[in-house]
Amino acid sequence: MQTTPGDDSVRREPDHRRSTKRPILAAAIAVASVTLLGTTTVAGASAAHLAQQGIVRAESQGAHPMAAPVAPRYAAVPTISKVTTGSGDVTSPSLQVTTSSTGIGATYAGGVLTVTWGSANSLVVSGGGPLTPGATIDSINGASITATSGRVCGPIGTIAAVVIDSFELVNGTVRSLALQFGCVTAQLDFAVFGTVGLNVPPSTRAPGYNLYEGDGAVTSFGDGTFLDAFGDLSGTTLNKPVVGMATTPLDGGYWLVAGDGGVFSFGDARFYGSTGNLRLNKPVLGMAATPDAGGYWFVASDGGVFSYGDAHFYGSTGAIHLNKPIVGMAATPDGKGYWLVASDGGIFSFGDARFFGSTGAMHLNQPIVGMAPTPDGNGYWLVAADGGIFTFGDARFRGSAGAIRLNSPIVGMAATADGGGYWITAADGGVFSYGDATFAGSLGDAGVNDVAGMAR
Repeated sequence: MQTTPGDDSVRREPDHRRSTKRPILAAAIAVASVTLLGTTTVAGASAAHLAQQGIVRAESQGAHPMAAPVAPRYAAVPTISKVTTGSGDVTSPSLQVTTSSTGIGATYAGGVLTVTWGSANSLVVSGGGPLTPGATIDSINGASITATSGRVCGPIGTIAAVVIDSFELVNGTVRSLALQFGCVTAQLDFAVFGTVGLNVPPSTRAPGYNLYEGDGAVTSFGDGTFLDAFGDLSGTTLNKPVVGMATTPLDGGYWLVAGDGGVFSFGDARFYGSTGNLRLNKPVLGMAATPDAGGYWFVASDGGVFSYGDAHFYGSTGAIHLNKPIVGMAATPDGKGYWLVASDGGIFSFGDARFFGSTGAMHLNQPIVGMAPTPDGNGYWLVAADGGIFTFGDARFRGSAGAIRLNSPIVGMAATADGGGYWITAADGGVFSYGDATFAGSLGDAGVNDVAGMAR
């Protein structure tokens, strides 16, 4: 269902202000402060969840063919070359978005990594040891990190860090690269921070996650906070609450969608259209983005699908009588299909999304509230409001909260980039991590009660 675009950023965002929950200084030096100062925030929090991860419930995986399987036709996932940066006064830096398949260069010689973008921007890293995925290089341990974006930050008297997410060197040439960097002066008067992606797939992501609330507040955890200067809808008067979120590759930005289909874009997420000015038969309840961030879909509770940008319409359940309302959607890795899931766990597959099973014919203790696909698109997880996890296709069961007494119901889930784990979140912002999903924090003690979901 293709609709006429209506620019909600113009229509309803004049009173937008950045969330006070996420200080910009913390965003600029999040990785530096945790890594360089030797705190154990992430490790300590993860330990607290070991008991939860140890309580699992084996759950049935019955099949219910509510939609006919379609033949897979996976295309190559596009590679991303982009730089997203911010710089300026640490209390109010200016977000700079540079997205280009050309004009980004990287060299590695003599132990020195040099990344350039635009005409006068660069990042130079030396003395940090071998560059390997997962490595953190910081100035406190002797590395020299200089970031130039408007002004020079480093190397003397600064706190700086670089986190390597992906690095491939072939015959002395940097074939691919994904990293995050930050540099803050000792006087705390200037900061440069950002992410770099060179010939990497969209799945090259930092191990963090975002929680979004019905009022449009967004809170990021883990390395996802490193470029958390995009803003959100805190303080904005919305016609309908926020019900969905999708992120761009390499965490350069995100979209929020409200129950009336109004779309709000931040960072390098572009606005492609919305239903904010249309009368809908049923409210919108979720969204998904294409792999190259060139478009997005969102879905209503009757299964009506709305597509924008390079997101193609492959079908919907808008004209079908449903046993239960649709509660979520997920896109295939190549963006050429999607799944819809109903509250009874019924699965509807469109495009190259394959049907692997559902809970549509099962008696559930609590309704299904969300789903997440595996990285190769050959499976998916479903999560129920009690934290029960149901796996289909190549999605593996890593644990659940189904046997835990929860303070608030589960409202959403997200999977790790390699599919080796997943997170689930509750309405109070509590986060539970399983498999290789690292617990990086939650809103469980923040006094909130309207968390609507989570996104990578």
